[in-house]
Amino acid sequence: MTVVGRITRTVGKDTVPVGGAFVRISDLSLTTQSDSSGNYTFSAGLVPGKYRVSVEFDGQKGGTATAVPIVVGKTVSVPLHLGGTTAWPPPIALDTMVRKPKSVQGAPPRGGV
Repeated sequence: MTVVGRITRTVGKDTVPVGGAFVRISDLSLTTQSDSSGNYTFSAGLVPGKYRVSVEFDGQKGGTATAVPIVVGKTVSVPLHLGGTTAWPPPIALDTMVRKPKSVQGAPPRGGV
């Protein structure tokens, strides 16, 4: 069981990583700090269930994800953004949902000959 993610914030028009942010899984009393690239990892002390993951940096709170599922043998990615809300579960990228039709060999072309 592992919870990983990246902490970001908006500076001007850019989204930048935040190093040194405190990330908490409050229901389990776990806290870690993001590295210089904004990445964090929880692997010890996790118990299967659904939990709240939140971030704080220089007194600025934001990016709480609720009902994050922690499952034995799985890694869950929880990106968090300071100064805003974090959707959970994260939105699915459109390109992962689009499916191309399968071609069928020997089938006549559609629309007539």
